[in-house]
Amino acid sequence: MHQYLPLYEAIVPAGWRRAVAEYIPSATLKRMMHLRDTVRQRSIDIYEEKKAALLKGDEAIKMQVGEGKDLMSILCKSGFGTRNDDWLNDRL
Repeated sequence: MHQYLPLYEAIVPAGWRRAVAEYIPSATLKRMMHLRDTVRQRSIDIYEEKKAALLKGDEAIKMQVGEGKDLMSILCKSGFGTRNDDWLNDRL
């Protein structure tokens, strides 16, 4: 299956890849799509939780494992101090 991936990426436009991949009868491909969806959703959940904790203040951050010293907290804090047009888009 992996030997066809470069050809698939070259032929199928990026916006169509998911829709086309759903019609390919491959258990490996279905598992990869499921794993991708799971990682994406969990990443969004972690980001939203971290953002909500940072907006609540220092006490909410101290209740978390990294106590605000983890990479995600540092990046979010640096983003909160900038102008709105300098922010990264929340959409992943």
